[in-house]
Amino acid sequence: LQPDRVVIVYTPSGNEDEDSLARIRHALQGYRHRGYSALLNTDGAFSVHQALKHAWMLLPNYVQIDAGRMTAGSPRYPSGILHELGTLIVVSKVRTAIEAQRALARGADLLAGEYYGRASSEVRFSVDTRQTVERGGTMDFKRPFSSRGTVLPGS
Repeated sequence: LQPDRVVIVYTPSGNEDEDSLARIRHALQGYRHRGYSALLNTDGAFSVHQALKHAWMLLPNYVQIDAGRMTAGSPRYPSGILHELGTLIVVSKVRTAIEAQRALARGADLLAGEYYGRASSEVRFSVDTRQTVERGGTMDFKRPFSSRGTVLPGS
């Protein structure tokens, strides 16, 4: 894979001090300098304050936020601040159309979750065809397949 097609995911514990965040930022900057993207995963018991602090310190390309936290009534997630940092917001665990609409209305840039389809148990990349397929069973990369990973009839 080319570096521009790879995202390095960092999931902090929330207990990092300023020095460790500086080291992590340096490491992520090294990856970004080589063309990789960085995603800060704030799913879980991560406070909004901690997420903003980490985003400010690490300057990732993406911040991932749980749909429940992004779409909850209050407090509203400060998506404007993240956008000012040049960070795109990925909302994960989207289960319904209402959650998707609320997330988009509150500043989400990308959405992911069961609403868009069930996760596959295995994902493989074919170097020959440069395509990604979801595997539920045996897959022959030399045979044509659709974008959903299904072998096309007559192949």
